[in-house]
Formats: sequence, structure tokens, C-alpha cells
Amino acid sequence: MPSVPPPELRYLSLAQAGAIANLSIRTLRRAIAAGKLRAHRVGRLTRIGAAELRRWVEADGAAAPRNRR
Repeated sequence: MPSVPPPELRYLSLAQAGAIANLSIRTLRRAIAAGKLRAHRVGRLTRIGAAELRRWVEADGAAAPRNRR
């Protein structure tokens, strides 16, 4: 991950999480729908915990490039 969010940003919007992890919002939504990334709904808003984002990127290799043949 290129940068670490400050401690006061415990929950990130999809745009913030995408910018930090260098992923699109669509990729994050797919991971949430598949149950791979835990998110919280606040009314109509979706929020991702900063620690959860870090865990998902490190564990699932979300930011790792894939081998293409």
C-alpha cells in the first residue's frame, strides 16, 4: 500500500480505500459482494475499516500483479 491512513481515519470510503490500495471502486465492491472484504453500511454509505483493508490486501494479494500467458 502506498500510504497509511492517519489513525483518525479508522473507516474509509470506497474512494479513499481505492486510492490507498491503488484499486478501483468496482474491484472493492466485487470483493465485498464475494465476502472477501468486510465493509460496514452507514445508511447509503459503505465504509471499510483501515485495518480490514490492510489485512485483505496483504492476505489476498489484491494489489499483486497476475501472471498472464
